Amino acid sequence: MEPLDMFSRLCVAFLAALFISATDSPGSDPSHWTQAVLFAPEHTDALYFHVLDRRDELKLRAFQLSDSATSMAPGSNEKAGTQPVAVTLILRTSNGPVSSNGKWTRAAGTSSITFARDVDAAPVPEQSLLLLARHRTDGPPPEFECHILYPDSAHYATALAHFGLAREQAHVGVSGLDTVCQTTRTREPSAALQKFLPEFDRIEKLSYVPTQRRGSTGIGYTLESLLGIEENNRQTGDFLGMELKSHRDSELKSSSSRRMNLFLKEPQWIDGLSHRTRIPKYGYIDGNGRRALYSTVTSNENSHGLSVRVDRGQRRVWLQFRGQPVAYWTFEILAGRLQEKLRETAFVQAATRGAGGSEQFHFNSVLYCSDPSIEPFLSLLERREVVAEMRMHLKPEGTARNHGTAFRVMQDQIPQLYAITVQCRSVK
Repeated sequence: MEPLDMFSRLCVAFLAALFISATDSPGSDPSHWTQAVLFAPEHTDALYFHVLDRRDELKLRAFQLSDSATSMAPGSNEKAGTQPVAVTLILRTSNGPVSSNGKWTRAAGTSSITFARDVDAAPVPEQSLLLLARHRTDGPPPEFECHILYPDSAHYATALAHFGLAREQAHVGVSGLDTVCQTTRTREPSAALQKFLPEFDRIEKLSYVPTQRRGSTGIGYTLESLLGIEENNRQTGDFLGMELKSHRDSELKSSSSRRMNLFLKEPQWIDGLSHRTRIPKYGYIDGNGRRALYSTVTSNENSHGLSVRVDRGQRRVWLQFRGQPVAYWTFEILAGRLQEKLRETAFVQAATRGAGGSEQFHFNSVLYCSDPSIEPFLSLLERREVVAEMRMHLKPEGTARNHGTAFRVMQDQIPQLYAITVQCRSVK
């Protein structure tokens, strides 16, 4: 799904906020909150929520969704123009759900929306949840249904739990997106996230703190030190099983070329060689005069003759040398490592000032992600957003030193790996 411009997000949000103000609605199976709240849970393929405040109530006609919901709105791949785009919104009436037609128009520097009917939005209590559900359709117009759950709603807490949050974590402005929307799966709030957020709030109040290590790894080391986590090489997540990934505030922008480690996993070699003989065959002489194989491998063959190829028929990712398979990872192995290391991850952002040993960090934002999936991982691998990095060399005595094969991802693409993303804290 393509990213949207500001106006597209605004239009879908306008639809959500202008027409529907509700608590619970009847459903076919009230044992699961989506069955009880949504009109058509079986047709829902994405679900967005946002915690409202009084200002949102007063500005419902211009409510803006967060960046996490940009993939939900219609017309994302169209150029701005004057031709209106039709949308269908499922409305609540005393007689049940009905469809209403709406149109939104984009033009350079301006925007306008017209609707077939005029429905006033009722006031909503603070910390109510705005829910926007997108339906699978065979073609235009796109369909959405919208609901607002009041804090005293019977399904308020279970809706939050669907996104990994507990009731006390429903701070104003918190928002999230589920791009898979398994509406029959019952979720519990994340125990790790419940413990982490109060610790993050404590650290955020410290404002700028000095780095505890020079260099690119200083930010992660400083955060973990503030959390009382000792440096480790665990196969599982850092904080009660939840992985922590910290980044400077410029590193998740689309202009950033930085990559972040996902996990380590050696392939299953089928070339019949040992590392001692493999390095000279596929490698080179490095600047230290060693036989080495430090190579970033993508779906395009690199200067060392190495590439990766996704084979969905055999469910393998092949490592190739000059077009011939020499090793592989099974989809199951890679999916297992994703779940083992990245089942739930908190991406913590920090503003920075200073440099080197004088660098300081103000940790100010948390993006919580859960449910990584192998398919988006493979798609990112094919698009060269995920890469495999070989890291080995021969020691002077002739033995091999292997630092492990690392899978790494472009930092701005990280949220694409996950079904659920929640902006728990954001820059104030």
